[in-house]
Amino acid sequence: MFSYFKEETNKSRSYEYRIPFKGTYLSGDEDKKIEEAEIADNDIVCLEARDEGKGWNLTGDGAPAVDKCEFCNKYDVLPVQCACKKVL
Repeated sequence: MFSYFKEETNKSRSYEYRIPFKGTYLSGDEDKKIEEAEIADNDIVCLEARDEGKGWNLTGDGAPAVDKCEFCNKYDVLPVQCACKKVL
């Protein structure tokens, strides 16, 4: 997995990485118990953590779009995504 991430990040000349990731996105619901996530013994769990103000994230089905707001210039989950999935 580390090799895959390194390969994907080496494709970019900036730190605004969008790393395609196949898997099931589990929301950051703080009230949800780990047992409710239905994780099998042979599943691999990846946790995504990023520094404040950094523009990289794992992308995939159900994952929220993290990008820079053109108004305030902060990186965060953007609530609106175009249907073409090319514009946020």
